[in-house]
Amino acid sequence: MPHNVMSMQLVEKFKFKQTPRKTKVYKVSEAQQILSLSKGWLKIFLELSLKYGLRTGEAIGLKWSDFDLERGYLQIHRSISKGRISDVSAIAHENKNHNREIFLFPETIELLKSYANFRPDDEWLFVSKDGKPFKNAKTIVDFHFRPFLEEIGVEYKTLYATRRTYVSMMNQSSKVSLEDIQEVVGHVKGSSVTTKHYDLDCLEDVHKQKKAEEKSKIFNALLHIA
Repeated sequence: MPHNVMSMQLVEKFKFKQTPRKTKVYKVSEAQQILSLSKGWLKIFLELSLKYGLRTGEAIGLKWSDFDLERGYLQIHRSISKGRISDVSAIAHENKNHNREIFLFPETIELLKSYANFRPDDEWLFVSKDGKPFKNAKTIVDFHFRPFLEEIGVEYKTLYATRRTYVSMMNQSSKVSLEDIQEVVGHVKGSSVTTKHYDLDCLEDVHKQKKAEEKSKIFNALLHIA
């Protein structure tokens, strides 16, 4: 029986091709639910994770001394992973910049000032039930974040997805430069990582329709000039 050479070539070319892992983000409405319905220390944790795209280890490793609420900024000094505390100045990566300064939104500053009045610890921003910083994200996910999402009816898409959500929301707004986004989240300027792995669709139809209206106004204004 004759072989179809073209078919064999196509199979040979594509049979080992792996399907890219689909990374999810929280939609804008889900992010709004998460931020408005969360409470206590988890609210602060998610505020910092969603609005500034902090890496989970960076958020876990925050201390009160990292903040200057009068000047309104936060400095990232450390990260915690698998119980190990690392000084970010010692972390070197061609696409990442861990050691950075982030200026905070006014509402975040007020939220932190209120939280400071009921702080669970004088050193660490977030502590587990034993009064020590969380060793990793698993405890937060299993006992706090996932149950909270189930309670409010939002699909769990990993805790790290909050970081990707921030990048995607800022990038899809079309009003924040890529360099500004990279400066906040700690990506080296010009790195392709930001757009390759973090630029995901988090907008809903109402947001896309609004953007289309804005583009329509620009396009038609140019037509009238012509």
